Amino acid sequence: MKSFLQICVQILQTISIMDLTLVIPTYNRPDSLGRLLIVLRTFGYDGQILIADSGSDKTKEENRRSTSAWDAVSYIEYPTNIAPFSKFAAAIALTQTKFVMLLADDDLAFPEGLSECVSFLNANPTYSAAHGHYLSYRMSGDRISIPNIEYSSPSIAANLPFDRLNSLMSNYQALTYAVQRKDTAQKAFEMASQQKDLLWQELAGNSLTVFDGPVKRMECFSHARQCGSTVGYSHWHPIEWLTRDAAGLFSGFAKYIAAIEGMAIGNCLTQSMPGDQIRHAANKAGLLYLTPYLAYSSQISQRAYPDDWPQDQKASAAIDHWNDLHVKFPASILLRYPRLGTFARTLKRNILDRYIGNYETSISASNGKMLYVRFGKPAVRAIQNMGGKREMNRLAKYFSRYLAS
Repeated sequence: MKSFLQICVQILQTISIMDLTLVIPTYNRPDSLGRLLIVLRTFGYDGQILIADSGSDKTKEENRRSTSAWDAVSYIEYPTNIAPFSKFAAAIALTQTKFVMLLADDDLAFPEGLSECVSFLNANPTYSAAHGHYLSYRMSGDRISIPNIEYSSPSIAANLPFDRLNSLMSNYQALTYAVQRKDTAQKAFEMASQQKDLLWQELAGNSLTVFDGPVKRMECFSHARQCGSTVGYSHWHPIEWLTRDAAGLFSGFAKYIAAIEGMAIGNCLTQSMPGDQIRHAANKAGLLYLTPYLAYSSQISQRAYPDDWPQDQKASAAIDHWNDLHVKFPASILLRYPRLGTFARTLKRNILDRYIGNYETSISASNGKMLYVRFGKPAVRAIQNMGGKREMNRLAKYFSRYLAS
């Protein structure tokens, strides 16, 4: 039986969630969307959901049928050729809650973490957004693999807008899927939609979010993002762009800087900063993001790809190499057995770790749904800050339900 305190916490979480709308964009993935809706309800999410569908006529018909049975789910159709960020902006404008959050149809969100984000924003009106730590995961049959904690950077809490922008760009982790105040999200996605390409759209929107206020990293898990979701898009990664079209990357950079200058002027920063200082600050922030990729570009030029490889294959290989250079070695094991709970211990790195590379978690639907996790050191510190055993038990509960859905 639940204790009185547990019941009170559950009631407060439900009240918080009612202030939130999940905006779920979907495109020709009715199976993913249908499963996500089931999983969200299984996880205990009781807030509003808005589906933004720009798929084919066939998949729209499937989605209309599958969403009609759900309470608190709004379903909106968009033209098949609408640009992603234009669709996001249009859908967010239709929401009627204080807070909104974008959720891809093949990702997961953890309601307890989202509730903590909403509660924090309600209590801290100067903050524009909040999010927890993000897992990355892969699905294969009845097994889920979790390579790492994808996003776990510190809160962005500086007082001045350009200081917050520098913090974002010097340790960039996207804010696109954070819980945001509706007015902030509406401005951010509208500004993003005015950029031409996906990379600069994301950066422009995220820049406006930190200009609007600090961003809190909550000590909880709020998201699980599916690996490989961006396959099929172009102009979304600097390495891919440098491989395909370096001149196009710098052309987009110039337009992004112009947008940041306009944003600074719109925020009345000209009262404290002359125009040339604003331009310098905007360039500095953009270069903080771009410089690591430019430094790597010399390695791209030295790598010999077969002449018969198409440009897409070369770009993909370059991104894979970039990712290989940024692998976080494992530093812990967490095990969950049905009757024993969750345990954690630290592994010493040995010579094999250096050569074998990254390990992955496995969560199997068979044999009691054992949770077996190896994380990198930054992830271990993050889990310890979150309360360790409590947060791992919470994760095990969610993924067990996910596999059973």
